[in-house]
Amino acid sequence: MKKNVFWIIVLVLVLALGGLAYLYWSQRTELTELVEQMTIEKEELQEEYEDLAIQFDGYQQMDIKNDSLQDLLSREQQRVQDLLEELRQTKASNARRIAELKKELATVRAVMKDYVRQIDSLNATNARLTEENQLVKQENQQVKEQNSQLSSQNAQLTETVTRASMLEITSCTLTMLNKNDKKTKMASSISSRMV
Repeated sequence: MKKNVFWIIVLVLVLALGGLAYLYWSQRTELTELVEQMTIEKEELQEEYEDLAIQFDGYQQMDIKNDSLQDLLSREQQRVQDLLEELRQTKASNARRIAELKKELATVRAVMKDYVRQIDSLNATNARLTEENQLVKQENQQVKEQNSQLSSQNAQLTETVTRASMLEITSCTLTMLNKNDKKTKMASSISSRMV
């Protein structure tokens, strides 16, 4: 009986050890798969950050005339570089920090989209204002030309008035003509046309 109990205990211990070994192996396999999955996710996230950094480099090459927007873009670009460096140093097993960095990436993308929208809006406004400026310059040139013409005409009229003011009428003879251009003394037969 003691022998049977001993063998039952040994059998239970062997089964328990077997179950524990299977559980350990199963969890280890699961953990290995999870670490591999997190490693892949980390690499994908790192590629997304690198792509975003390249996009920021492209925006820095644009001719952005708004200094404050340029500064904001530079700060966001530096933020992306810092987050990328932190991601590179984060272990693949740190799922919580990788999830936080993924959320940061979404935030930075949203900010970048807003900046791009602002840049496009400013560029469109700048193009419209440049076109309006050209039109105003053309209109201004036309007004200057008209002003020059009017000044020239004014000078001619002033000269004519000046000459006319110098004329002196000393004797004036008035001859009345009829319809047939003959001299007449009667006022009723005077022609109404003026020469």
